[in-house]
Amino acid sequence: MESSLSAAYVDLQGDVSFFLGYGRGPTNAAGQPTGDPTLTTQQQQSVDRCVKGGLRRFYFCGYDWSFLKPTATVDLPVNAQTIPLPDDFGGFEGQLSLFSTVSQIWWPIDLISEGKIRQMYSAISGASGRPLFASLQPLKGTGPTQGQRWQLFMFPQADADYTLQFQYYILPDYLSGAFPYAYGGAQHSETLLAACKAVAELELDDMMGPQEQNWQTMLAKSMDIDRRSKPQNLGYNRDQSDWHHRGPWRPDLHGYSPIHINGVLY
Repeated sequence: MESSLSAAYVDLQGDVSFFLGYGRGPTNAAGQPTGDPTLTTQQQQSVDRCVKGGLRRFYFCGYDWSFLKPTATVDLPVNAQTIPLPDDFGGFEGQLSLFSTVSQIWWPIDLISEGKIRQMYSAISGASGRPLFASLQPLKGTGPTQGQRWQLFMFPQADADYTLQFQYYILPDYLSGAFPYAYGGAQHSETLLAACKAVAELELDDMMGPQEQNWQTMLAKSMDIDRRSKPQNLGYNRDQSDWHHRGPWRPDLHGYSPIHINGVLY
Protein backbone atom coordinates (compact mmCIF):
# COMPACT_ATOMS: atom_id res chain seq x y z
CA MET A 1 0.00 0.00 0.00
CA GLU A 2 1.24 3.47 -0.87
CA SER A 3 2.29 5.81 1.94
CA SER A 4 -0.53 8.11 3.04
CA LEU A 5 1.99 11.00 2.87
CA SER A 6 2.45 10.64 -0.88
CA ALA A 7 0.99 13.44 -2.96
CA ALA A 8 -1.53 11.91 -5.36
CA TYR A 9 -2.83 13.35 -8.61
CA VAL A 10 -5.88 14.88 -6.88
CA ASP A 11 -3.69 16.44 -4.17
CA LEU A 12 -1.46 18.18 -6.70
CA GLN A 13 -4.40 19.39 -8.74
CA GLY A 14 -6.25 20.64 -5.67
CA ASP A 15 -3.27 22.56 -4.26
CA VAL A 16 -2.44 24.15 -7.61
CA SER A 17 -6.08 25.04 -8.19
CA PHE A 18 -6.27 26.65 -4.74
CA PHE A 19 -3.07 28.63 -5.43
CA LEU A 20 -4.55 29.91 -8.71
CA GLY A 21 -7.65 31.06 -6.84
CA TYR A 22 -10.08 28.48 -8.22
CA GLY A 23 -10.67 26.56 -4.97
CA ARG A 24 -9.84 22.89 -4.51
CA GLY A 25 -12.73 21.52 -6.53
CA PRO A 26 -15.94 19.89 -5.24
CA THR A 27 -14.08 16.97 -3.52
CA ASN A 28 -10.66 16.48 -1.98
CA ALA A 29 -8.23 13.59 -2.37
CA ALA A 30 -10.18 11.51 0.16
CA GLY A 31 -13.40 12.05 -1.80
CA GLN A 32 -14.88 14.35 0.84
CA PRO A 33 -16.90 17.43 -0.23
CA THR A 34 -15.06 20.75 0.01
CA GLY A 35 -17.83 23.18 -0.83
CA ASP A 36 -15.77 24.62 -3.69
CA PRO A 37 -17.27 24.91 -7.18
CA THR A 38 -16.40 22.64 -10.07
CA LEU A 39 -13.64 24.06 -12.25
CA THR A 40 -14.47 25.36 -15.68
CA THR A 41 -12.84 23.78 -18.72
CA GLN A 42 -10.41 26.70 -19.02
CA GLN A 43 -9.53 26.53 -15.32
CA GLN A 44 -8.96 22.77 -15.49
CA GLN A 45 -6.68 23.23 -18.49
CA SER A 46 -4.64 25.79 -16.54
CA VAL A 47 -4.32 23.43 -13.58
CA ASP A 48 -3.25 20.54 -15.81
CA ARG A 49 -0.72 22.78 -17.52
CA CYS A 50 0.86 23.71 -14.16
CA VAL A 51 0.91 20.14 -12.83
CA LYS A 52 2.44 18.83 -16.06
CA GLY A 53 5.01 21.63 -15.98
CA GLY A 54 5.83 20.81 -12.36
CA LEU A 55 6.33 17.13 -13.17
CA ARG A 56 8.67 18.04 -16.03
CA ARG A 57 10.63 20.36 -13.77
CA PHE A 58 10.98 17.69 -11.12
CA TYR A 59 11.81 14.75 -13.39
CA PHE A 60 14.10 16.62 -15.79
CA CYS A 61 15.75 19.14 -13.46
CA GLY A 62 19.24 18.08 -14.53
CA TYR A 63 19.86 15.85 -11.51
CA ASP A 64 20.34 12.11 -11.99
CA TRP A 65 17.39 10.68 -10.01
CA SER A 66 17.99 7.10 -8.87
CA PHE A 67 14.28 6.19 -9.12
CA LEU A 68 14.02 7.06 -12.82
CA LYS A 69 16.33 4.24 -13.96
CA PRO A 70 14.43 0.93 -14.03
CA THR A 71 15.85 -2.28 -15.50
CA ALA A 72 14.35 -3.68 -18.70
CA THR A 73 14.46 -7.27 -19.91
CA VAL A 74 13.93 -7.68 -23.66
CA ASP A 75 13.85 -10.85 -25.76
CA LEU A 76 16.30 -11.05 -28.67
CA PRO A 77 15.05 -13.74 -31.09
CA VAL A 78 17.21 -15.86 -33.37
CA ASN A 79 18.33 -14.15 -36.63
CA ALA A 80 17.49 -10.70 -35.24
CA GLN A 81 19.70 -7.73 -36.11
CA THR A 82 17.51 -5.04 -34.54
CA ILE A 83 15.42 -4.97 -31.40
CA PRO A 84 12.81 -2.31 -30.40
CA LEU A 85 13.35 -0.53 -27.11
CA PRO A 86 10.60 0.31 -24.57
CA ASP A 87 8.24 3.15 -25.47
CA ASP A 88 9.39 5.12 -22.42
CA PHE A 89 13.09 4.70 -23.25
CA GLY A 90 15.14 7.84 -22.58
CA GLY A 91 18.75 6.61 -22.78
CA PHE A 92 20.97 3.89 -21.35
CA GLU A 93 22.52 3.86 -17.91
CA GLY A 94 25.53 1.59 -17.59
CA GLN A 95 26.31 -1.76 -19.16
CA LEU A 96 24.07 -3.86 -21.41
CA SER A 97 24.03 -7.59 -20.64
CA LEU A 98 23.15 -10.56 -22.82
CA PHE A 99 21.88 -13.83 -21.34
CA SER A 100 21.75 -17.26 -22.95
CA THR A 101 19.24 -19.76 -21.57
CA VAL A 102 21.31 -22.56 -23.13
CA SER A 103 24.65 -21.81 -21.47
CA GLN A 104 23.21 -19.91 -18.48
CA ILE A 105 25.92 -17.24 -18.90
CA TRP A 106 25.75 -13.44 -18.90
CA TRP A 107 27.93 -11.45 -21.32
CA PRO A 108 28.47 -7.68 -21.66
CA ILE A 109 27.44 -5.87 -24.85
CA ASP A 110 29.56 -2.95 -26.02
CA LEU A 111 27.73 0.16 -27.30
CA ILE A 112 29.45 1.54 -30.40
CA SER A 113 28.53 3.77 -33.34
CA GLU A 114 26.07 2.68 -36.00
CA GLY A 115 28.65 3.32 -38.71
CA LYS A 116 31.08 0.91 -37.08
CA ILE A 117 28.47 -1.87 -37.05
CA ARG A 118 27.63 -1.27 -40.71
CA GLN A 119 31.33 -1.45 -41.48
CA MET A 120 31.57 -4.83 -39.73
CA TYR A 121 28.56 -6.20 -41.64
CA SER A 122 30.14 -4.94 -44.87
CA ALA A 123 33.39 -6.74 -44.07
CA ILE A 124 31.71 -9.93 -42.79
CA SER A 125 28.51 -10.34 -44.76
CA GLY A 126 26.01 -12.77 -43.24
CA ALA A 127 27.80 -12.98 -39.90
CA SER A 128 25.82 -14.63 -37.12
CA GLY A 129 26.68 -15.62 -33.57
CA ARG A 130 26.34 -14.28 -30.07
CA PRO A 131 25.84 -10.50 -30.42
CA LEU A 132 28.93 -8.61 -29.23
CA PHE A 133 28.14 -5.02 -30.17
CA ALA A 134 25.09 -2.75 -30.33
CA SER A 135 24.29 0.72 -31.56
CA LEU A 136 21.41 2.96 -30.51
CA GLN A 137 19.26 3.96 -33.49
CA PRO A 138 16.62 6.73 -33.41
CA LEU A 139 13.61 5.82 -35.57
CA LYS A 140 12.23 8.38 -37.97
CA GLY A 141 8.65 9.57 -37.64
CA THR A 142 6.02 10.23 -35.01
CA GLY A 143 2.31 9.41 -34.84
CA PRO A 144 -0.98 10.80 -33.53
CA THR A 145 -0.51 8.99 -30.22
CA GLN A 146 3.26 8.48 -29.97
CA GLY A 147 6.52 10.36 -30.30
CA GLN A 148 9.87 9.18 -31.55
CA ARG A 149 11.00 5.65 -30.73
CA TRP A 150 14.40 3.90 -30.55
CA GLN A 151 15.87 0.51 -31.40
CA LEU A 152 19.15 -1.39 -31.02
CA PHE A 153 21.21 -2.44 -34.03
CA MET A 154 23.21 -5.59 -33.16
CA PHE A 155 26.33 -7.31 -34.52
CA PRO A 156 26.46 -10.13 -35.39
CA GLN A 157 22.88 -11.20 -35.88
CA ALA A 158 21.67 -13.59 -33.19
CA ASP A 159 22.34 -17.28 -33.82
CA ALA A 160 19.90 -18.31 -31.05
CA ASP A 161 17.31 -16.86 -28.71
CA TYR A 162 18.85 -14.50 -26.14
CA THR A 163 17.66 -12.15 -23.42
CA LEU A 164 18.96 -8.60 -23.24
CA GLN A 165 18.91 -6.70 -19.94
CA PHE A 166 19.82 -3.08 -19.28
CA GLN A 167 19.11 -0.14 -17.02
CA TYR A 168 17.68 2.94 -18.72
CA TYR A 169 16.35 6.43 -18.10
CA ILE A 170 12.58 6.38 -18.11
CA LEU A 171 10.30 8.98 -19.73
CA PRO A 172 7.41 9.15 -17.23
CA ASP A 173 3.75 9.59 -18.12
CA TYR A 174 1.39 12.19 -16.76
CA LEU A 175 -0.66 11.24 -13.71
CA SER A 176 -4.28 10.12 -13.81
CA GLY A 177 -7.00 8.70 -11.59
CA ALA A 178 -5.85 5.18 -12.50
CA PHE A 179 -2.16 6.01 -11.93
CA PRO A 180 -2.23 8.83 -9.36
CA TYR A 181 1.29 8.68 -7.89
CA ALA A 182 4.45 10.25 -9.28
CA TYR A 183 7.84 8.55 -9.25
CA GLY A 184 9.94 9.17 -6.17
CA GLY A 185 7.41 8.43 -3.43
CA ALA A 186 6.33 10.31 -0.33
CA GLN A 187 9.79 11.63 0.48
CA HIS A 188 9.70 13.89 -2.59
CA SER A 189 6.03 14.93 -2.46
CA GLU A 190 6.67 18.44 -1.13
CA THR A 191 9.31 19.01 -3.77
CA LEU A 192 6.92 17.95 -6.50
CA LEU A 193 4.22 20.24 -5.13
CA ALA A 194 6.73 23.11 -4.93
CA ALA A 195 7.61 22.56 -8.60
CA CYS A 196 3.93 22.67 -9.61
CA LYS A 197 3.29 25.87 -7.62
CA ALA A 198 6.41 27.50 -9.09
CA VAL A 199 5.01 26.87 -12.57
CA ALA A 200 1.60 28.16 -11.41
CA GLU A 201 3.26 31.31 -10.03
CA LEU A 202 4.87 31.95 -13.39
CA GLU A 203 1.55 31.26 -15.12
CA LEU A 204 -0.34 33.59 -12.79
CA ASP A 205 2.11 36.49 -12.35
CA ASP A 206 4.38 36.04 -15.37
CA MET A 207 7.39 36.30 -13.06
CA MET A 208 9.41 34.21 -10.60
CA GLY A 209 8.82 34.87 -6.89
CA PRO A 210 8.72 33.09 -3.52
CA GLN A 211 7.34 29.84 -4.99
CA GLU A 212 10.36 29.62 -7.27
CA GLN A 213 12.65 30.12 -4.27
CA ASN A 214 10.80 27.43 -2.35
CA TRP A 215 11.09 25.05 -5.30
CA GLN A 216 14.87 25.53 -5.41
CA THR A 217 15.13 24.91 -1.66
CA MET A 218 13.02 21.76 -1.77
CA LEU A 219 14.90 20.50 -4.84
CA ALA A 220 18.20 20.67 -2.96
CA LYS A 221 16.68 18.69 -0.08
CA SER A 222 15.32 16.03 -2.44
CA MET A 223 18.75 15.67 -4.05
CA ASP A 224 20.27 15.00 -0.63
CA ILE A 225 17.58 12.42 0.11
CA ASP A 226 18.09 10.68 -3.23
CA ARG A 227 21.84 10.35 -2.71
CA ARG A 228 21.11 7.90 0.10
CA SER A 229 19.73 5.46 -2.49
CA LYS A 230 22.85 5.56 -4.65
CA PRO A 231 25.84 3.19 -4.35
CA GLN A 232 28.30 4.33 -1.72
CA ASN A 233 31.17 2.40 -3.33
CA LEU A 234 31.57 1.72 -7.05
CA GLY A 235 34.49 -0.66 -6.52
CA TYR A 236 38.26 -0.40 -6.66
CA ASN A 237 39.51 1.10 -9.94
CA ARG A 238 42.86 -0.65 -10.18
CA ASP A 239 45.35 -0.74 -13.03
CA GLN A 240 45.01 -4.08 -14.84
CA SER A 241 47.41 -3.35 -17.72
CA ASP A 242 49.69 -6.26 -16.75
CA TRP A 243 46.87 -8.75 -16.19
CA HIS A 244 46.44 -9.65 -19.86
CA HIS A 245 49.69 -11.66 -19.86
CA ARG A 246 48.96 -13.73 -16.77
CA GLY A 247 47.45 -17.19 -16.71
CA PRO A 248 45.72 -19.16 -19.49
CA TRP A 249 43.44 -17.38 -21.96
CA ARG A 250 39.79 -18.18 -21.14
CA PRO A 251 37.08 -17.67 -23.80
CA ASP A 252 34.36 -17.14 -21.20
CA LEU A 253 36.28 -14.25 -19.63
CA HIS A 254 37.66 -12.62 -22.77
CA GLY A 255 34.43 -12.27 -24.74
CA TYR A 256 35.11 -14.89 -27.42
CA SER A 257 32.07 -15.88 -29.43
CA PRO A 258 32.05 -18.07 -32.55
CA ILE A 259 30.69 -16.44 -35.72
CA HIS A 260 29.11 -18.20 -38.70
CA ILE A 261 30.11 -16.84 -42.13
CA ASN A 262 28.52 -18.54 -45.16
CA GLY A 263 27.97 -21.69 -43.11
CA VAL A 264 31.55 -21.81 -41.79
CA LEU A 265 32.13 -21.54 -38.03
CA TYR A 266 35.03 -19.25 -37.03
